[in-house]
Amino acid sequence: MAPMLATAIDRFASTLQQAITPPQSGASEQHNVREPDQFDGSDPNKLRLFFAQLELVFKARPRNFNSDEKKVTYAISFLKGTALQWFEPYLLEGATDNPPLFMSSYEAFQDELRANFGPYDVSGAAEHELMNLRMTENQRIAKYITQFTRLATQVRWGNAPLRYWFYDGLPNRLKDRISEVGKPTTLNALRDLAQSIDNRYWERKAEQARESGTSKSGHKSSSDSKSGSSSKSGHASNTTANTPAATPSKSGSGGGTPKTPGKTPAKPYADKLGKDGKLTPEEHQRRFANNLCLFCGGAGHTAGACPKKTSSASKARAAQATPAAPAPTAADAPKEPKN
Repeated sequence: MAPMLATAIDRFASTLQQAITPPQSGASEQHNVREPDQFDGSDPNKLRLFFAQLELVFKARPRNFNSDEKKVTYAISFLKGTALQWFEPYLLEGATDNPPLFMSSYEAFQDELRANFGPYDVSGAAEHELMNLRMTENQRIAKYITQFTRLATQVRWGNAPLRYWFYDGLPNRLKDRISEVGKPTTLNALRDLAQSIDNRYWERKAEQARESGTSKSGHKSSSDSKSGSSSKSGHASNTTANTPAATPSKSGSGGGTPKTPGKTPAKPYADKLGKDGKLTPEEHQRRFANNLCLFCGGAGHTAGACPKKTSSASKARAAQATPAAPAPTAADAPKEPKN
């Protein structure tokens, strides 16, 4: 048993090595084709893709896979899990005189995988998907055509039903345009027309996006220009208003050079008084919290005993008590001496 097992393993390894080693005279046939994804049999829907990836490798390197046995060996090397376990007994018995056909025929190998790990009803499942396939309003038609074509190859339908279901799955924006020119009578013509309309639809969307961007940019530039002009005008007005006019000084007997008056000193408490002449709420609160005089803002006394307040009141009373000088009369005029 041991010699037979060793022989089987050596045979499998030799066949695999021949498949993956490029021939010396076929360097021009080498292509950068990636290896297939491993298939473990857990998802029946992935089997079709697995076969497609294998076929791509076989077509890219025909001299490497010039026999069915090499193709089968290469394909098995990319199985894993349950799928690999299914073929394991036949690999170990490969040295027997009566190996199963699927170990030497690639077509039989595919049938064996489909029977055990493929969809139960490929055609029925494809028909169901095809009748429920829909292209959304914001979807490009390339994806829809790809999905439809993949399913169409798995059903046994003619041109008429395929044409019907292809049109049925289109969005209204395409159906409306097709109704304007008339529905083609073949699937290929309908597909080409729908693709042309969809391409023009997205081309127009791109044009509108560019036009909208240009319009917004122009509007922003105009607004910025107006804003800049207004700012300059306002700045000029403020500069003119804040520049004091030169006032000629009074001259005595002769003309003197006019002097430009200096800036009027600002009131020391102007920023602490409101429009009504009273302290602002913030200043009132600050003085109250810091035990400051509410009249002069000084420390160590209150508004009632503020010396500045008393001094101001005294000056006001003195001004009121001082009588105005009487105007001179004729009686007060000096008399001339009599001769």
